[in-house]
Amino acid sequence: NNGKNILFILSWKNWTKMSLRGFTPFEPIFDISSLCCSNLQSSTTYEPFGTILGNSAGQSSSPDEGLQNPWEDLQRETNQYREPGVLLWRGFTLQEFANQLLGNKGDNGKGRQMPIHYGSNKLNYFTVSSTIATQLPQAVGVAYSLKMDKKDACVVTYFGDGTTSEGDFHAALNLGAVVEVPVIFLCRNNGWAISTPVAEQFRSDGIAIKGQAYGVRSIRVDGNDALAVYSAIRAARKMAIKEQRPILVEAMAYRVGDHASSDDSTKYRSMEEIEYWRRRSSVARFRKWIQKNGWWSDENEFEFRGNIKEQVSQAIQAAEKEEKPPLADLFTDVYDQIPSNLKEQERYIRDAIKRRPKEYPSNMPL
Repeated sequence: NNGKNILFILSWKNWTKMSLRGFTPFEPIFDISSLCCSNLQSSTTYEPFGTILGNSAGQSSSPDEGLQNPWEDLQRETNQYREPGVLLWRGFTLQEFANQLLGNKGDNGKGRQMPIHYGSNKLNYFTVSSTIATQLPQAVGVAYSLKMDKKDACVVTYFGDGTTSEGDFHAALNLGAVVEVPVIFLCRNNGWAISTPVAEQFRSDGIAIKGQAYGVRSIRVDGNDALAVYSAIRAARKMAIKEQRPILVEAMAYRVGDHASSDDSTKYRSMEEIEYWRRRSSVARFRKWIQKNGWWSDENEFEFRGNIKEQVSQAIQAAEKEEKPPLADLFTDVYDQIPSNLKEQERYIRDAIKRRPKEYPSNMPL
């Protein structure tokens, strides 16, 4: 249910059995349904979405979900906005996803964040922030606390190749190496920072060499190969915890989808290039492999997609019917005692609503 318990079919070199739930087509379906249901993009109620399809179908199904199996429950995650598969694996429900997308009172963030900015305390998943690269120094800080508490765990933080052009990337790698903390920096080198190709971002040989320059042990792996990613992350986690040191993993992939729902990537790259990589995406490759072994079929695929679409549709419909967070939530959770200026703002808003009630949402408790 909710995307879980989908595949328990892989026995690899007689080491272990792992459930590769994240390698199914669930993420692209959730992405498309979220965008299309109720004409989200055309309604003034909704913001543009960063796509998941850009990740799942050839960018980071393998890097994101492939590494979840080696993780333990104590694992901490500081993420970008394209890792819903990580949360799905950890137990975040479809309803929780939908609540966040629509910012209703069931949203953990109380409707204060933009869509796809998920977070969960109980799942050790720090709330996503939009500002590129800020999650990296945060990850180093969290890893330092794990080291001080002598926890048998590490932190993983996700980012794209464009993030490496930010100062926080360099500060985080340098600090992580200096204080020797158990953190895994996972870079999805998918070739594009929105519309900027990697050739116009840096002249180095990718990202791994940047880690080496800061004294961080670095691994480069085929990000479109599920088993290769699993092997690399398993090794990275073992090194990070046992040796109490940072590890950089560069997953070489390709962003098949647009950067966001407001983006048209055909304006800066050809359809031929996109289709070439779509056929080589992690989902496509993994599907071919399990079908070849008789573990999956077109019939399974058709039934699975239909079931997931129905679940997603039901979750979004339920989220749309839910009330918005109460007005008072605009002013809480920052100060222990609400200061006078915020109290004045609250009175001003309430007076404005009384004067023009039709101009404000009717499903927001006052």
